[in-house]
Amino acid sequence: MTYTVVGVDNAVSYNDTNGWVRVEIADTPALAVRNTGPVLDPDAAEALFEPFHRGAADRTGDTAHSSLGPSIVQSAADAHGGSAQARAHPDGGLDVTVRLP
Repeated sequence: MTYTVVGVDNAVSYNDTNGWVRVEIADTPALAVRNTGPVLDPDAAEALFEPFHRGAADRTGDTAHSSLGPSIVQSAADAHGGSAQARAHPDGGLDVTVRLP
């Protein structure tokens, strides 16, 4: 059986062919997953946490994802008194940061 970290799996799946994915852990404590990828409207980034919400077809392509990953991340952060935020890069890609108390 194979398990994947939801945010990392999405960062790889919704990335450019020659893009990169970074996972960073900060002292706050916070976990950030960053990637390159298609341009996403900055106003639409937070909507990715809604269950079954997917970006436009030109951004998501043909993947087998059900678009539950970000909502699972949000639910886990909420359950532990934390938060999850998404920020789109102007030149493409996304940063998702989870902070816990």
